[in-house]
Amino acid sequence: MFAKAHPRRLASTLALAVTALYPAFAHAQTAELKPARVEYEFYPGSRVSGLSRSGDESDVHFHSARASLSIPTLVGKQTLVIPGLKYQLLDVGAETPAGTLQTGNVESLHSLMLSVGVLQPLGGDFSLFAQLGGGLAGDLSSEPTSDDWVVSAQALGLWAVSPDFTLGAGVGYDRRTGEVAPLPLVAFSWEPEPDLLVRAVLPQFFSMRYRVASPVTLGLEAGMDGERYHLSENNLGVPHAEVAHSVIKAGPSVTMHWTSWFHTRLAGGVVASRRFELYIDDISQGDLDVSHGPFAGIELWFGPSGWSSDAVETAISTAGAAGSQRRAPAPTEPEGPLSLR
Repeated sequence: MFAKAHPRRLASTLALAVTALYPAFAHAQTAELKPARVEYEFYPGSRVSGLSRSGDESDVHFHSARASLSIPTLVGKQTLVIPGLKYQLLDVGAETPAGTLQTGNVESLHSLMLSVGVLQPLGGDFSLFAQLGGGLAGDLSSEPTSDDWVVSAQALGLWAVSPDFTLGAGVGYDRRTGEVAPLPLVAFSWEPEPDLLVRAVLPQFFSMRYRVASPVTLGLEAGMDGERYHLSENNLGVPHAEVAHSVIKAGPSVTMHWTSWFHTRLAGGVVASRRFELYIDDISQGDLDVSHGPFAGIELWFGPSGWSSDAVETAISTAGAAGSQRRAPAPTEPEGPLSLR
């Protein structure tokens, strides 16, 4: 009720608190980020085969919820350190047919990750970004074991080719494909017009965003998300079991900028691919055939109207802005609070 009655006061208070704690934000706004955000997605009415030896199909739906906290901090004159904390819940609801191989009461899968990213300029127009994270991923229905612990890492070399174009390449290891293996990455950020931004870290995500008016941004987005979760022996009945989950989705989005520090994004579209594969002792027990279908989601975040959703996108934006500043004199007027940068 207080938030509804005083949205501007609440946003202003949060903005003052963050800028007081992090002077880098207050002075240069060098880093785009969503410091505090929550997101919910719903995937209705999919058909699943492969659960039953008889070949029967099941109805299944997925709920996904995420919450994250992350604030960039300038260390020294150039090094940007980005600590982050992220929690994700994947809830699976299914009507299991008779004859299905039961998997106990496994319905909710959890991921809790703590990470630290570092952006270090290397001289000229080049920068290096590295991130290391660790946490838990599993059904977490019993005391955590070594099978629940997971790590993530990525490294990107970034080149600010021009004031409006940044290119990068590197390698990631975050298990969003469900595989326990490194993943080559190619990154770019292109801003051909002040109100148009195209940014991607392939194959993790692709996004095109257009600011049609001060309070509204339209987007076209595609992304891959996933994790490899440990399933406890209490639920499955066998030790060392895991499920590899990944989803590839694409669709439009609309973002409303209620204030310079409070935003809402509505998104929807279709699922292009979904993987749900069971492993026991690292040996695949089969991949469920999940039909493609629609999805819808909503995201709320507090923070400047920059678009970075994670540390790697923050690094790309910051590296490009730094390269632009080295090439040209500082602008005589500050950018508006709703600019893409």
